[in-house]
Amino acid sequence: MGGMEAVITGLADDFKILKKHRKIFTFATAFGTFLFALLCITNVSGPTVGVDRFSEDIERMMGFKPGLYWRLCWKFVSPTFLL
Repeated sequence: MGGMEAVITGLADDFKILKKHRKIFTFATAFGTFLFALLCITNVSGPTVGVDRFSEDIERMMGFKPGLYWRLCWKFVSPTFLL
């Protein structure tokens, strides 16, 4: 979050309206970044690829299929933490 804080501070110093409403601007920036990251993550690993296809890709690259633990984490645990 340090890099984002540097950008927020720089913009707030340049624009008085942002400096006046710094808390709202900081929240909006952090929330927007979160939504963008969530969209990117779910778009790449979720409906497009899926756990089964991802496991097959790993099997092709490494010669063995990922264990049940990893497949369950990718399918249920990781998406839960993203919410």
